Amino acid sequence: MVVGHQKQLDFLYQSALGGRLSHAYIFSGPSRVGKKAVALEWLAHVFSVGLQEGKAHPDFLFVGPLTDPKTGIVNKEIEIGQIRGLIERLQLKPSVAPFKAAIIDSAHLMNAESQNALLKTLEEPSPNTVIILIADNASRLLPTIVSRSVVIKFHFVPKAQMVRLAQVKKIAVDEQRLELMLNLSLGRPGRLLDFATNEGELEGWLSKLKEIESVAGAGISDRFAYIKRMTDDKAGEDINELLELWQYYFRQKLLAALAPAESKKQTDSPFVFTKNLQKTNPLEKIVANLEKINNLIMLLSHANVNIRLALENLMLEI
Repeated sequence: MVVGHQKQLDFLYQSALGGRLSHAYIFSGPSRVGKKAVALEWLAHVFSVGLQEGKAHPDFLFVGPLTDPKTGIVNKEIEIGQIRGLIERLQLKPSVAPFKAAIIDSAHLMNAESQNALLKTLEEPSPNTVIILIADNASRLLPTIVSRSVVIKFHFVPKAQMVRLAQVKKIAVDEQRLELMLNLSLGRPGRLLDFATNEGELEGWLSKLKEIESVAGAGISDRFAYIKRMTDDKAGEDINELLELWQYYFRQKLLAALAPAESKKQTDSPFVFTKNLQKTNPLEKIVANLEKINNLIMLLSHANVNIRLALENLMLEI
């Protein structure tokens, strides 16, 4: 079920109905918001058959970062061999569908060779082919790839629609825990479903928040040690999640600072993040910290910077 992206789906449906398909699309936006779900739903509608990642179909191809079968570690790059294999299969004529379709998941992880190989195909596309690149940020793709594609932007899903998803999926938890799940999903349907199907996932996020709470009040040496742990062998997506949690922490502090005095009561609930929210923090300082974190997120998404150094600078300022 796709939640929150009806405008994007309507555009794609009308494009297919009117015969105005592009040979390449870039679905760009935050991770876990439903970009891949929209791609699969749209292609399934056009093909008139259910499509799934890993499910065989003669005219549908799916490429993404490979997982090591022994270690379970996901490769941080999409390699050129994967793209060459995709290109070879796209050159074949459609068997049963109106066109050949391919999804490149986490396309921003294609290395330079992979992107250049794909670019050659986009410059001289095979007839009756559609390629969808799923990317957290289109700026991490070659400008020449972007210029030869239709970019469709995706955004965080409003809370009301996330609530609707929880109802449809019949997420059976108490009201307080559901509220926490919705808040920590941060507008990402995929994350909400992860919380619903894996209890340890939510507890892991709560543990990260407690660590942030501790680090926020720690000395600079402890903060730098925290950044070292967080950046050792971590992918960029993990760093983005880390910064989102810092945003969440300071937003909670902001809400607490703005709340009426009579509502600022502690709770013993294990599912409510409140320990340090009642400590005195100048409102201007909280807002400034949120702005610094947001600026860093933007910087990391548009520039090739030293992530560890950038995070250490942040720790010096907040």
